Amino acid sequence: HPARERMEKWAEDHLWGPRARRYDYGGTYQLPSPSGDGFRPLRPDLELDDAAVHFRCGDLFRSNHPSFGFMKFDDAARHISPEVRSIGIVTNPTDSRGQNRLGKEQKEAGLKPCRIVGEAMRDYFAERFPNARVSLRNDVNETVVTSYARLIAANQTVVGFGSFGVFAAVSSFGTGYVRRPDFPKAPNHWAKPLAEMYDDIEMFDAPHRLMAAQGSGMAGANRYDELLMWFRNATYTV
Repeated sequence: HPARERMEKWAEDHLWGPRARRYDYGGTYQLPSPSGDGFRPLRPDLELDDAAVHFRCGDLFRSNHPSFGFMKFDDAARHISPEVRSIGIVTNPTDSRGQNRLGKEQKEAGLKPCRIVGEAMRDYFAERFPNARVSLRNDVNETVVTSYARLIAANQTVVGFGSFGVFAAVSSFGTGYVRRPDFPKAPNHWAKPLAEMYDDIEMFDAPHRLMAAQGSGMAGANRYDELLMWFRNATYTV
């Protein structure tokens, strides 16, 4: 690949070579965040959950991408055991100081709907699983590494069809539930036979989808009542 030499040089300079910056976090030795933003990739005493649900949010509320969108809360919740003890909703930090895929000028506009929908999702799961501790895993210290750790270490991992979630579900120590790519522009069609290849992967259908452009438009117009109705109500359409 023509970029291979550049990638190798970057890894040598920033990760593995003698000039790479390494940090000692109170006796815990780690490589720095590759982005150079100073965030600590992992931290001790990370509280994990029985079930982890990935909710991709921030960039999608500022996107018209035809391949991505949202699924209803029920489409994630129906795969979780009624005996679950704790549920973690894994998403990006909604504090603008945290790691996020949005540029600085876009952060607040993209993070406001994440806060609103994320909190509604937490409340929905708390009502549906009253005996479980439900946590929104999106504080300012959350990183890509902690998100992957949460998804991989859970007993049940529920994700959409985006690459971030799919690879975490395949790597999960428990059972991974992956939304089936069900329309032509959806990514990762290669994942469809995963359930036939592995006994700890289940593919599921989520026929109701809210595309990124629709969600962005509703959030941009402050139509949050309608937006939350779509997420909460299994049959509501827009």
